[in-house]
Amino acid sequence: MASDQEIIRELWERSSNEEIVQALFICPEEYSPEALEILTGVAQRRGLERPEAALLDRLRAERQVAEAASDRGKPLVVCDKSLVCHACGHDRFRQRSGLPESALAGLLGLESDRPLRCAICTRCGYVHWFA
Repeated sequence: MASDQEIIRELWERSSNEEIVQALFICPEEYSPEALEILTGVAQRRGLERPEAALLDRLRAERQVAEAASDRGKPLVVCDKSLVCHACGHDRFRQRSGLPESALAGLLGLESDRPLRCAICTRCGYVHWFA
């Protein structure tokens, strides 16, 4: 089974140069220190450098427009710790809940009348389940 760091590294290796530049220089506050360390290594291997100020300003403006049009989610706290996505290191989630199917509940050893909650990462879509 792959570790969290291996999963994060693989996701960033598949990302475009623009996505990497955006993560490193436009919105680094949205990533954990571990994710930024991995991301920096990927950028260095690709020879990516900090863009000029004018390009950064344009990218920031584009991001603000995109964020205003999308559901950014919100930070979540679980057991007194901020939840961070296991796949990409992002810290914003949409929440959903519902009753499990009886077969699923039986398989997981849960009560079928007890709702399950999940947090869906707004960046990569990874679903974190909570009973």
